[in-house]
Amino acid sequence: LQPGGGGPMCTPPSAPGANLDLPRQLEYMHELMALAFQCDVTRVISFMMGDALNNRNLSFIPSVASAGGEAGDHTVSHHSGDQALVSKFRAMVLWKMEQIASFLTRLKGMTDSDGQSLLHNTLVFISSDLADGNRHNHDDKPILLAGQLGGAVVTDRHVRFPTSRDYTQVKTFGDFYITLMSLFGVRTTAYGNDGKEAIVWHQ
Repeated sequence: LQPGGGGPMCTPPSAPGANLDLPRQLEYMHELMALAFQCDVTRVISFMMGDALNNRNLSFIPSVASAGGEAGDHTVSHHSGDQALVSKFRAMVLWKMEQIASFLTRLKGMTDSDGQSLLHNTLVFISSDLADGNRHNHDDKPILLAGQLGGAVVTDRHVRFPTSRDYTQVKTFGDFYITLMSLFGVRTTAYGNDGKEAIVWHQ
């Protein structure tokens, strides 16, 4: 972001300083991403809150701290069904989802060049590389899409497809990515090992 490049709304934020804790790092990154969209510096952003093997200490989350004991992100995800660790892991996941909600709220509150909100004109894809860190499984992985991509996406829906090891009987993540690309005008009939067609469903 360069000062003066796109009017007052594109003024870069103040430097964050050194030794930021995770909540402040995320807040700053969310601010930069939102401004980059609003100023049309970029059309696509990929952002990872944490890689699958990170064992960041999340004891700053009150319910995690009050429970005591292990507070490493990756370690707690391998809870093996222990209810104390499951409760702690739920608190960690909830905190992460609250950070995502905060970013989406920021986009919703910012105005794009056409007068619509940034969230209206954007499509945000949120997911993980695993469905359940404890089992390391990839089936039935939840995906959250937010925003309307300028009206191309209908919101307030929960779409669920049956899962199976037989990829000829179900819609796959490859199919999902083909569908996602089609929303941006990219047409293809294959994606990865299992993507063969776009997903079509009745509204």
